[in-house]
Amino acid sequence: MNVPEKPLMIYRLPYGKFLKRDTEALKTMKEAGINLVSISPMNTTNAFGEPYSIYPPIWNYDESYDFSSLDQHIADVLELHPEARFFCGIDLNSPLWLARRFSLDSFYSLTACSLHPEWLNLTTKYLNAFLEYTESRYPDRMAGYILACGRTMEWIDHSYFCAEELKSAYYEEWCRKKALPVLPIPNARELKSARHDFIRDPEKEAHVIQWLHYVNDLMANLAIHFITSARKKTGKERKIGIFFGYPFHMMAEGQHECERVFDTAPPDFVIGASCNSTRDIGSASGYIATLHMLKRRNIAYLHECDRITSTTNRVLTDHIRIEGKIWNAWKTPEEDVAGLQREFSLSLINRFHIWWFNIWGGSYSSPEVKRAIAQMKQLWDRYASLSSGSNAEILLVHDPESNYLVNFYDHPRQYFLAHKLRDEFSDAALPFDTAAWNDLGKINLNQYKLILFQNHALSNAERNAVLKKFVYRPDRLIVWIHAPGILSDGKYTPDNVQTLTGIPFGTGNPVIRKFPDHRSIYYANMFDLTAEELRRLAGEAGVHLYTPEGNAIWSSNEFLMVHRKGAADVPIALPRKAVRVTELFSGRIAAENTAAFTEHFPDSGTRLYFLE
Repeated sequence: MNVPEKPLMIYRLPYGKFLKRDTEALKTMKEAGINLVSISPMNTTNAFGEPYSIYPPIWNYDESYDFSSLDQHIADVLELHPEARFFCGIDLNSPLWLARRFSLDSFYSLTACSLHPEWLNLTTKYLNAFLEYTESRYPDRMAGYILACGRTMEWIDHSYFCAEELKSAYYEEWCRKKALPVLPIPNARELKSARHDFIRDPEKEAHVIQWLHYVNDLMANLAIHFITSARKKTGKERKIGIFFGYPFHMMAEGQHECERVFDTAPPDFVIGASCNSTRDIGSASGYIATLHMLKRRNIAYLHECDRITSTTNRVLTDHIRIEGKIWNAWKTPEEDVAGLQREFSLSLINRFHIWWFNIWGGSYSSPEVKRAIAQMKQLWDRYASLSSGSNAEILLVHDPESNYLVNFYDHPRQYFLAHKLRDEFSDAALPFDTAAWNDLGKINLNQYKLILFQNHALSNAERNAVLKKFVYRPDRLIVWIHAPGILSDGKYTPDNVQTLTGIPFGTGNPVIRKFPDHRSIYYANMFDLTAEELRRLAGEAGVHLYTPEGNAIWSSNEFLMVHRKGAADVPIALPRKAVRVTELFSGRIAAENTAAFTEHFPDSGTRLYFLE
């Protein structure tokens, strides 16, 4: 498996007016030695109608640009941080004047915009002009660019299900180009439901499935176009990043064809926000990328730490205060430090890039957090290149193609598979890796003792051959969920679940069954996969258990993170004897010449061990 280049640590400045209100954080990052800074010179407003940037728009009309705004933006950063080099966002969303002209806003209707020739032409010209300016004026300052588009700049098409005028008009031509039948365009009810509850019928709902392929294909075409355009205008040493590639979440609106993008016009890195994973102290957090999908293509992952600390500003205006769900704050500076150390450790162990996103200012203002940031930068410089990447023995496999065949719209099963299941792994103290179906024949699976298939609905002889050749082996446990293989050779075939698992579809009381070349267990009710049950399965599969449940774990051959909530004495078992175990945040030697030791947590906290 390919290992990305040395991971980077970056600071991302606050949005809008908060950039000038919290300049102290930039000084904190400078003093810590973080010289890579992400700026967002945007032309548009966010979901609350607030400008993304405090500086005047650059793109003022068709081909009328005012880059003095960008110059001032950069100058203001350099005044406080003269050594800064930039990862610069490029806003490809429609400025208000363009959205008004076309009665079409890319923030919410990105795939429809992609079919508007004038929108595509003008936006491409803006991208080219932006890069021509920065590459000629700031060639030594630009480390890379982030292509930002769609809802919250994350390439999300909020109007994904809508049969908008442009999408409807082009659909017949797309069908002809793909040599597909011109099927009826589905209505909203058909798109947001499924004939068999969670599972679509490939015969009776063929028009729905084909439409979903169509919209995702449009998104892939647009991403390929902009990445390719940017490559032509930038130096080879410049990195290009994009918020993209989240089919693991199943609800990635427009991103299910990400593998085609990564094969055709691969970015240097993709970005995912940590707020899409559990924030609670004591959880493992997590990431929304597909680990092996990226690694085997040498595409890096940038983990955006946009966590809300106890000091984060959440007052956007006199009328808007952000709170609830992902915007709930950690409660104390001590929790802030434990949480940020967790995100740091996750990234270091997995060889991710990381940036600290001071989203609305104030996130890094406490003395405790300032000290922690400075220490983490020192540790990053010394240790980040030493990790060989995750050594997890559990692999969670999702299938982007099967995503088209399930009702992922606001369904409790979708939420469980895309979110809650990872929380159960966290509570069970079980680290895991992620892969897509197409990775299985292209990566080394030897380290995995338990492979869990998240949404394996689609089955045929070719897929069964992949399972037999690459996945099945006598000492490996396979976990099937809900309706594995139920869509067999283009038909809804419940009997095929028994062919694949040995158990009739919908049968409860899951038990491990032995086959000549593997063992498997089938969970008709996926909600039975609790932390306790996952822990039991891991034991049956021979997965190494580092600690008792209730501790969050990430691990590589060289490092181990243990994060928890509350005081405890935690017994820790390593997979092999270590000459020395150093806890990096405290600098103390935790153990020597042993594979087992006990760690005392006086309160919630994060420990990161270097295993020599």
